[in-house]
Amino acid sequence: MGSEKHHGDTSSFEVDSQDHSIQKKIKTLRHDETVRIGLLALATAMGITIMGLGADVYSVYQRTHVSHDYLLALWPDELNTAPTAVLVAGSAIVVLVNVITLVVSKVEFLRSKRLFHSLTSIIAPFIGVVLAVVTVGEFWAINASNTDDTLLSWTCRWKTVPMGQQPYFGTLCRENWAAVVMAIVVMVLEIGILALGAYQWFLERHIVSSVRSRNGSPVMS
Repeated sequence: MGSEKHHGDTSSFEVDSQDHSIQKKIKTLRHDETVRIGLLALATAMGITIMGLGADVYSVYQRTHVSHDYLLALWPDELNTAPTAVLVAGSAIVVLVNVITLVVSKVEFLRSKRLFHSLTSIIAPFIGVVLAVVTVGEFWAINASNTDDTLLSWTCRWKTVPMGQQPYFGTLCRENWAAVVMAIVVMVLEIGILALGAYQWFLERHIVSSVRSRNGSPVMS
């Protein structure tokens, strides 16, 4: 009876080539790993985009904001920029966590460490989920305050005002909303990544147990 060595993103096993049950689970593991990496890449790209949009809105505000001494000031004195800062900072940390996870998933030396890779597949997305939820929650909590205007509320309030130069409130309003929507999407993606990572961890444990019960200890590549 022949044997086949499977080299996957999450594990390397030597299993009986006729053991279709284990082979099917390994194929599922590989497929889920591909999906997980794709979601990670998408969430990372969206996080970088959120950072860019938020930074652009804030930089325009910084360039066009003047003191209350000017009679035609375009921005209120008590404008609250905290929601945008939270969005940018939170997205930056989520991107960093995702990049670390991607590196672990793609670097052969790190990927071959099954326990390390499996734990990273769960812990890193969990951190990403917490950060994404906190970022979106903090943004809405601060932005919902009736005390001061925010970059989102102010730019969207005056978005229909025609302007010949910066700040273009209509453009800034759209950028703000795009960043918010993408932050919500990233939060959902991070939850999906965490769910996939947890499923992969349990599936791999089951494969290891099955291989040991049939052929002894799994063979590491």
